[in-house]
Amino acid sequence: QDFKPQIVGTGGMSLQWSDSKRIARVTRQFSPESLLIAGGVHLTSLPEDGIDVFDLVAIGEGEMTFRDVVKRYSETKTRVPEFYEDIPGLCFRKHDGSVKYTGKREFVFDMDSLGWPSYDLLDVPSYHDHLVMGERGISIMAGRGCPFDCTFCASPMITQRKMRNFSLDFIFSQMEMLE
Repeated sequence: QDFKPQIVGTGGMSLQWSDSKRIARVTRQFSPESLLIAGGVHLTSLPEDGIDVFDLVAIGEGEMTFRDVVKRYSETKTRVPEFYEDIPGLCFRKHDGSVKYTGKREFVFDMDSLGWPSYDLLDVPSYHDHLVMGERGISIMAGRGCPFDCTFCASPMITQRKMRNFSLDFIFSQMEMLE
């Protein structure tokens, strides 16, 4: 409430969609001038779910799209969606009510170029990964994509069955640091 962020980003899978909407609602209540952007699997699959909740919806892999939005915001300080329409990988509602898709963002193929998560901002020792029998643990990403075409999964649509992996050195260095 006191922080008044300039930009708030959220997103996730369909399971987290209600949380994302709550984050938007609370942000609008306490910081109405903040730029709201959301992405993730749910909004990549159904971007129009988010266009009346968020200023911008990131479609597909959001790292480069979010970077470009932050850069543009730092130049313009505006929430007006049309100021972002040359950035690929976005969807939003224009002021005339129409829906704008800004085009597809290319996949990141050099996964190591994404860098590490900001572990320094987390209390890593306090994390418990309940998928690992409730023991102390934290997940790391080793790659993206899946070569299979399961009917119950959004991955074929989102990653187009393309596999991309972080290098073994990248993965092992994270594991050693988190040990």
